Amino acid sequence: MKNPMLEIDIRKLTSCGSDWESNQYLLLRKIKEWQNQLSQNIVYPVLQESKLVKDKLDDLLLENISSKSWLEKEVRGILIEDQIIVQDKAKHISTELDKLIHYVEWAIENVECIIREATILFNFIKDDIQINRLTNEDKFRGKGYFVIQDNKKEVVKIYLYEMLIKWSDDNPTENVEFTLLRSIPNLLLDCSLEALMEQFVQHSQKMYKPMVYVCKTDLDFPFNETMLPALKEKLIREISG
Repeated sequence: MKNPMLEIDIRKLTSCGSDWESNQYLLLRKIKEWQNQLSQNIVYPVLQESKLVKDKLDDLLLENISSKSWLEKEVRGILIEDQIIVQDKAKHISTELDKLIHYVEWAIENVECIIREATILFNFIKDDIQINRLTNEDKFRGKGYFVIQDNKKEVVKIYLYEMLIKWSDDNPTENVEFTLLRSIPNLLLDCSLEALMEQFVQHSQKMYKPMVYVCKTDLDFPFNETMLPALKEKLIREISG
């Protein structure tokens, strides 16, 4: 997945002395790209990219507000001849910082609109996906299988899933990895998803009594960019629960 910082150099885009009209145009061009993707029901990488950009902008806003506060003290310095020159420079920089802070606040407001729109769409998709266990037996949930429709391509997909624990700053976070095993055209499917997975478990896999989930949705949104990330988040909660 592309890193948005490769496309948007936030430091360069928000440096003092920049051409603010050009900077606005560059950011608006990126926002337009995100809007076009959302209009096609593509959630990722829009949601991830916009959140990363907002985090960078939030950091810059705090940093420059702090710098502005320090410079305001410099502007109110004592009136010694040599110090007046320093004050003039500080006043000029303070004016540029005002422009920068105004620009960053404008940028944050626009990026937040994208985040809200993408989040609403993402939550709608998660609510639509129904996840059911094939059996009520209490089994090991860390590794197993699930099946889901890809309505856009009119196929049914069987995946192997595996839960992983990742550590960040000594804090564990749960993640799940998917491996596509089968992709079956709807035209060749002559049974329910439940029956399909029962046949798969009996004849096509090696795990002993694996956990199996049947996932259903009526949506035909882009699969890898939208449906799969929503399913991943919902499946982690289902497995952990």
